Amino acid sequence: QAVRKTAAPTSNPLVELRSELARAIADRTHAEADTTTEIPGLRLYRRSEPSPCVSAAYKPSLVVFAQGQKRINVGRTIHLCDGSNFLLTSVDLPVVSQVVRATREQPILGLILDLEMPIVREILSQHEFHFTDDSGDARVMAVGTSSAELLDGCIRLVKLLDHPQDIP
Repeated sequence: QAVRKTAAPTSNPLVELRSELARAIADRTHAEADTTTEIPGLRLYRRSEPSPCVSAAYKPSLVVFAQGQKRINVGRTIHLCDGSNFLLTSVDLPVVSQVVRATREQPILGLILDLEMPIVREILSQHEFHFTDDSGDARVMAVGTSSAELLDGCIRLVKLLDHPQDIP
């Protein structure tokens, strides 16, 4: 009698980390707005339905999306961001944005970390960075794929809100 072995279902660590980040943000946001936190420069983002296009100004910041989908137009460039992306803005920037995918059961969730540009410039001046784009054009907004390390750091940052004595 042959015994058929079935492979154990493989898990995707990135999907699990995104889900954990989404839960951590959802547990701490209940309003349809940006929620300020006790951590300076950290806001949590939640919207439960698609929105019309709105004009906004993005400050230098890192936005990490955990769930949902948002379209961000900068000039003629359209960025479509979802739970697998982060968005980095290096200057004050006018944009047109729209929540594309969000429901009450699965809202768009993310975190926004404001960047203190004097500190960023100091770090950049102390280290050598290599850029693959040789065009010389300064990129004011970039979208990237969130890594396991970035998601893990974001989860730990959000969970730090449960221990306000450790925030400093």
